Amino acid sequence: MTTMTSSVQLLPSEILLVIFTMNSEMLRLEERKFLIWKESELGVTQRTSQVCRTWRSLTLNSPHIWANCLDLDLLKHRKRYREQIRKRIGLAALSIRGFIDAAADFASQDPFLSFLSSLLNENWNRIRSFDVKILGCGRHHDAFWRFLQQRNPTLQTFVMQFEGAMPREFTELDDRAPLFAGDAPSLQTFQWVIPIPLSPQTKWFSQLSELGCKLPSLSTRVENLARRVSALWDPLSQIRGLKTLKLVNCIQENSALPITPINLQSLQYLEISCDLRHCFQLLDSLILHPTICLNLTLTSHPLFKARIEPIASRFQCMTAAYLAAWRRPTQMNVQVTPTLFLLSFGSILPHDKHFKIEIQTTSVCPMSSLIQSIPFGSLDEVAGLDLVIAQDTQLDQTAKSQLLSLFAQLPSITRFGPSPEALRFATSASKNAAILPALKTLKVHGENPPAHFFNTQALANCSTFLSSRKQAGQPQIETLDLRFVGAKANMVDLRDLDGLKIIKNINGRLVEYIHGMAQLS
Repeated sequence: MTTMTSSVQLLPSEILLVIFTMNSEMLRLEERKFLIWKESELGVTQRTSQVCRTWRSLTLNSPHIWANCLDLDLLKHRKRYREQIRKRIGLAALSIRGFIDAAADFASQDPFLSFLSSLLNENWNRIRSFDVKILGCGRHHDAFWRFLQQRNPTLQTFVMQFEGAMPREFTELDDRAPLFAGDAPSLQTFQWVIPIPLSPQTKWFSQLSELGCKLPSLSTRVENLARRVSALWDPLSQIRGLKTLKLVNCIQENSALPITPINLQSLQYLEISCDLRHCFQLLDSLILHPTICLNLTLTSHPLFKARIEPIASRFQCMTAAYLAAWRRPTQMNVQVTPTLFLLSFGSILPHDKHFKIEIQTTSVCPMSSLIQSIPFGSLDEVAGLDLVIAQDTQLDQTAKSQLLSLFAQLPSITRFGPSPEALRFATSASKNAAILPALKTLKVHGENPPAHFFNTQALANCSTFLSSRKQAGQPQIETLDLRFVGAKANMVDLRDLDGLKIIKNINGRLVEYIHGMAQLS
């Protein structure tokens, strides 16, 4: 330990500063998975400043480090830290992330509200990243949002989200008062909600690399919604450097879709969330590059059952085009329930191309045609497969045969993550032929609450699957991951499986050990 500490202390200040800066840079709000002070960017920066005299001097004399991690959720209940950070940020460009509770924060004159109002209105022209979600629909102070109509030469990222109905102040904003006074020369990422007026003719609109458009709630009533959406189409083709486009719930029954095709071949990622019919109409009006990453979340209407065949055919063409244009994926996820069908391809590489189709239905519907549209024969390089099938899903004999043949068509699978019902299919397939010859890890998935979802038969399938592989002369897998099985993990028969690495969740703690040997951790 002494040697490690000495080695770290030998690093030049320039390298330490780069490390501290990277630790302070916040993830996007939508990417943040948990909020724990000691593991947050702000908490890590605070603790870094307390390690030794050298590190403290370096951090306290680097305002940009503290300006990188203004996390509202952590500062809300820490008045002492708010005062410290106000002093430490100096004149550096600011990054702000977090939630604003409209019902609570604006209901009383809380000191945090004063801090937040001062931070935004007095320092708006040096805010580099603004990533905020507003909760509830309490009555806001009109003056609080005045900063949105001021120019900002520093702003690079602006993301504003709403959970629930939108505050009335935003639905009543006037189109004649443009965002950022029409002047944000550094802006690259912009995600906004439709009721906030947007003028696509402003200079900063044509320089965007990421654009998101969302209606916060399907129940939100927005005046001139169709006009505000249709005003977006023509300027889209003028954004030469646009790489990411997200359209969430903003295409509705009275929305005007593009009249002439829009050339978006520079687009790398397209996310659409709307009903099936409008999605197809919109895709038909866009000229996209074949290798684009598609993320489609679609809702169906009462005629979904009658239209499932042409829908399946359309998806089969889209999937085939993706696989033909891009190198074959290494990760695959299939989920089938009576009201959901999800198919996604991807890679373990974070910046690689991905493809996802998700259909949500309002009523029970047979998914057989959609399952049959999956081009299993083009997936011989897939190494990771997650397969979730709900027990009450209606599958005809053809779909069942397709699922059984799936395992024979995926020879390169090394990690298999099945639900109990999917594990039953795999067990049935293993009785007839040797399947998944390269399998190394079996990670059994469940549904919430997992400990109650699993039954004796499902766990017996796990034992049967493992023993059938041994009887077929296949190599033993290396890892059995039962973290989602809960206390019933002990019911899995592991006889004659010595040397197998087991992962369990015991009272919220992951435990790993080698079967037949002492416990590792």
